[in-house]
Amino acid sequence: LRMCGASVRHADGAKLSVEEINDAVLCKGYVAGYMDAVPVVELIVNAPRTICLPETGISNEQGIRIFVKYLSEHHEDLHINARSIFFKSMIMAFPCTK
Repeated sequence: LRMCGASVRHADGAKLSVEEINDAVLCKGYVAGYMDAVPVVELIVNAPRTICLPETGISNEQGIRIFVKYLSEHHEDLHINARSIFFKSMIMAFPCTK
């Protein structure tokens, strides 16, 4: 939450410390890598889609904002690893309907 919160504050124009800038960059890289990996993994393992993004996709910033919003609203999940929480936040934001 701290790292991606810094990314959101930076995107909103806040002046950040060097440590906060490092946090923001780490979050941006993590989210970009995750979003790039999801469709590849689903293709490799021939799994059904679990995250159904809009046809045009979403920006890295939007993915970060969804993640931060989820964490802010679900403090009970803060102890869970980031990959699981990020995945859950994306499924909730972009569920696949049948």
